Order: sequence, then C-alpha cells, then structure tokens
Amino acid sequence: MFLVRYRNEKNEKTVGLYRFFSYIIRMDIDAFWKRVKKLIKEKNTTQIMAAKACGRSLDTFRGWMSKKFIPPLDDAYRLALFLNVSLEYLITGRTTEKAEQIEKVCISLEKLSEKLKRYTVKP
Repeated sequence: MFLVRYRNEKNEKTVGLYRFFSYIIRMDIDAFWKRVKKLIKEKNTTQIMAAKACGRSLDTFRGWMSKKFIPPLDDAYRLALFLNVSLEYLITGRTTEKAEQIEKVCISLEKLSEKLKRYTVKP
C-alpha cells in the first residue's frame, strides 16, 4: 500500500493514498489559486511560464483558475517545482520540516502516474 504523511491543523499522520486524495478534494481551491497567483507575482514570472512548466496551454491554465479546478497531480507537482515550493504548501499553505519526505512522495507519485498512463485506454 502506498502511504503518504499528511499534517492537518491538529496533528500529523500517515494515511493511505486514497485518503490523501480525499484531503486534497476537500482543500480550499480558492486558497490554492491565491497562493499560486501570489507566488507567480513574487517570483516575477507569468502565468504563461507557469502553464509551460506544467506542460499545458495558457488557456488550460487560466481555465483551471477561473473554474476553480484542481490540476492533475503531476501538473500540480510541476507547478510547485516551478514556483520553488512544496506541493504541500500549494495545497495547505503550510510548510514543514519534512519537505524532503514530501518531495520523495511527489516524485514517487509522478513515477506512478507515468506508469499508469501506459495502461490507460484512450478513447
């Protein structure tokens, strides 16, 4: 079973991947995109560059923001890398001393995502 360490307001716990995604689904999407916009401005970059870092078009990137859409995990991870923050920060707004562990999990998730793409049936 793939496990993820997650820190909420009260404590830190290790949960299964499915449960981790349920936390992401319940996250504050407005706050996620506010953090992204703030970081883009702080880093003196553009939404165009952020979209390219995700491998997406500017229209797709702006669509995610305007429709309050959670980007796919691999795109969110690439966005976090581009903005030089952890994925946890983009999702929760908090930093952690265990950022290295989170990075390892994100890398593992990205590799898993690539493997799963091989088995995806295209319509």
